[in-house]
Amino acid sequence: MKCIFIENIVSGKPSVHTALGKIESAFEKAGNLENFVLLKTEYPNHATELANEVCEKYGEDAVIFVCGGDGTFSEVLNGLKMNCRNKNCGGVLRVE
Repeated sequence: MKCIFIENIVSGKPSVHTALGKIESAFEKAGNLENFVLLKTEYPNHATELANEVCEKYGEDAVIFVCGGDGTFSEVLNGLKMNCRNKNCGGVLRVE
């Protein structure tokens, strides 16, 4: 199962960015780095596009962790709604 972290570095808390580095290290130590994917937003509504692409590529084999504020979380849900009518995503969690 892929663990996809969608990070909005503009709206997220600095502690989340630090935690993501620790999470990546834990995946690496466990020999499971291929299942850690960090995607960073670059412009408004980019989280929508990223979530849409994740759903298309991984479907139920992914859990999305949203690292940002309410707007980023809303964008991710919109992206899933656009593309997941015929595919399911494994889950979505907000990280604060």
